[in-house]
Amino acid sequence: MQLTHLTIEQYGKVIRISELAELTAKHPLIESSINRLGLHAAELYDSLIYSVLDAASNTYRPNNRATDGALLASDAIGNNDFLELNALLHTAGGVPFGGEYVFVTSPQPYGSIQKDPDVKASRQLAKPEQIWRGEADMAGGFRIVKSNAPAFVALTTGGAGFSDKVYSSFALAQNAYQVVDLQNLEVNVVAPGGRGDILKQSYLIGYVN
Repeated sequence: MQLTHLTIEQYGKVIRISELAELTAKHPLIESSINRLGLHAAELYDSLIYSVLDAASNTYRPNNRATDGALLASDAIGNNDFLELNALLHTAGGVPFGGEYVFVTSPQPYGSIQKDPDVKASRQLAKPEQIWRGEADMAGGFRIVKSNAPAFVALTTGGAGFSDKVYSSFALAQNAYQVVDLQNLEVNVVAPGGRGDILKQSYLIGYVN
């Protein structure tokens, strides 16, 4: 029997709104603060999932590069890579999402996919409007999802005098990762006069997860 040790963490953010700001602001500060907290929670959630997926050992690199350091700027993902990834997921028993796998990537690789000759040619014949709109929704059995989540940052690699940027993307089947049921987002509002605000000068709005 193998025992797994789990680390339980909590995350949150607090925004303080002064009473003076609320009286003089032209925008609804409470509503804006709640919107910002919601965005922060969503981006944090994405970042945590990204960190788990990016630590996986089953890594695919274009042109059979052995390491990230061996990748070149010309090693952009294209339709041939999607076909190979599709075969790998099928061989591993991955279950598609309603017929296709899902490929989640950041804007820079997404742009490379749009310029791939096979992907571009397919749109010229069937969906030319996607070329003008800058879209590439499917390729090689994958539904392509573009994300600008903060976690999708580039890793800079290269020798002296030059550098290349390496972007992580994820080819996913169903149940590629599991989110535990302990997630419980709670928003709290403390009115002026609470938590040390003896002069009743500010609101505190925050969430904890």
